[in-house]
Amino acid sequence: MDKYDKEIEEIKKELETDPLAIVKHGSTPTPLFQYVTNRPNLNELNGCGCLIQIKRNLVDLSAFKNGRKDFELTNEIKKDERIPSRLRKTTLSDLPVLAEWQRKIDKLYNREMA
Repeated sequence: MDKYDKEIEEIKKELETDPLAIVKHGSTPTPLFQYVTNRPNLNELNGCGCLIQIKRNLVDLSAFKNGRKDFELTNEIKKDERIPSRLRKTTLSDLPVLAEWQRKIDKLYNREMA
């Protein structure tokens, strides 16, 4: 069980008492909702977004590798119909897709995979 599986389990538990658990997790860069970059200091201010923000095409947010826009990965994310485009419409069944993408990004960008 990796950090993504752990977060999914945590969200499942929280949803029993808090219907906004997914939104709360998504409002901060937790593992499932972290920015698509290998530089932890990048965020929306630098044009970097999380999977959902990129999918939604918010103010041209992109994936970033080594401080530069990664147009190829950004386009792949935008094309994946399984990624929700709104945090508030994200459901428990969407979370494994986000985990799958985060694992892929970990490998592509040599991010820590704890």
